[in-house]
Amino acid sequence: FRIPLTLNYEELRISYDLDREDEYNYFTITARFNATIPQYVAIKYSDISVVDDKGSYYLPSYCEDRFFGDKDSLNDELFGGLAERYEGGLSLFCRFDQAIPYEVNSVTLIYTLRGHSISETFKTDTVD
Repeated sequence: FRIPLTLNYEELRISYDLDREDEYNYFTITARFNATIPQYVAIKYSDISVVDDKGSYYLPSYCEDRFFGDKDSLNDELFGGLAERYEGGLSLFCRFDQAIPYEVNSVTLIYTLRGHSISETFKTDTVD
């Protein structure tokens, strides 16, 4: 069993969930990482942000690894682990302590994963 030293981005399968808690003034995003061939995932917390379609930026108040249940402080620099074939493996959960405004149609998660700039856009359910 060998872990590739270089990231083979094509082997990664990333799924996302956006959960809004407008009544409590926050939202969360979870990213789940799986790979057909194991890949080491490393993300600097300072590289994680969200921008909405009106140009407002949101930074996470904290992130944690949902697989291990470790709540990481944003004082830590990196989220990392092994993305494998198994379901429910490596999972990054981030909380943003601001509600998404009603007039926003979409938000985009932006981060860097081992030199690859990644974005995922979520349509909001507030405006048709």
